[in-house]
Amino acid sequence: MAGKKITFEQREHYLFVSSESADTDFASVVEVTVKINERVGESPTPYALLDFRKVRFKLPKANAFDLIRIYESRMANYKSATMAVIVNSEDLEIAELWKEVSQKRGFRFMTFTDLGEGEKWLLRQKGI
Repeated sequence: MAGKKITFEQREHYLFVSSESADTDFASVVEVTVKINERVGESPTPYALLDFRKVRFKLPKANAFDLIRIYESRMANYKSATMAVIVNSEDLEIAELWKEVSQKRGFRFMTFTDLGEGEKWLLRQKGI
């Protein structure tokens, strides 16, 4: 996908991930998921803050379920990670569905539209 950009920054208490893709389809989401899985595995902490406020997800709701299946079958690092995912308000509906399904399957993910709230939640999970 043209214009796709993802950055990683290891901060003191968590891995910070930022993406600036304009429009994201399912194949692009899977591609980014693989990169995040690799970096979470390399990180000294299992906590991650994902800033996807500049991403516009163009996905049907069924893709939320498909993505969880991929986590379960191919993304071992996601099982031990705790992630706060920040999305724009236009994508909150699919993000909330993804979060609910993820949590039911044993993943520790939470969604937010405010970066500060997401970071506070993540640090509380770590006991800070």
